[in-house]
Amino acid sequence: MNIDALIKIITHLTKSIEDDYVNLGVKFFDKNNYHFIASRENYIKQFLEILDKEQIDKDDKIVDAGCGVSPIILMLSILGYTNIHGTDIFQPYLRKLDRLLVTETLLTNIDINDYDYSDCKVVYSFVPIKDEQGITRFYQTVINQLSVNSLLIDYSGTFEDVGIDKYIKTIKDKEFDNIELGVIKRIK
Repeated sequence: MNIDALIKIITHLTKSIEDDYVNLGVKFFDKNNYHFIASRENYIKQFLEILDKEQIDKDDKIVDAGCGVSPIILMLSILGYTNIHGTDIFQPYLRKLDRLLVTETLLTNIDINDYDYSDCKVVYSFVPIKDEQGITRFYQTVINQLSVNSLLIDYSGTFEDVGIDKYIKTIKDKEFDNIELGVIKRIK
């Protein structure tokens, strides 16, 4: 099976699980602001391309902050990555995700701002947080803990939603390289 077909399967599977919760009235996010569903296939491809470009090994620690029923974690599990972590405050998502995984993955029921990111090679987030203070706090938490040559990847558009000037202010005391839209790398 090729990667594109696998991405399509994972995309539809994880979306249908999340839709079930939305239809049951789960209010962890506003369905009208959950705009990124349509781009799942694209962001999975982009994520895998970044891992390849940045030479991320299959045993490097990768965490999906606010993972939900993460297509990224599921894809990494199928591809044989061995140091995958996911965090989410919604336990039912973690239980569903755990049943789908093919490799052992550490899933933690914790707020994204309370996780220790200091030993992560990649911190991935597609967090539908539209609260400026909440997402800025998350960025500051991760940025303060990232080690040299580690990545923060966020394709949700929140970099832009909270205002790039405010985001840059959160990292002014650190040295980072903006690899591409939604991806930064700590270089010092």
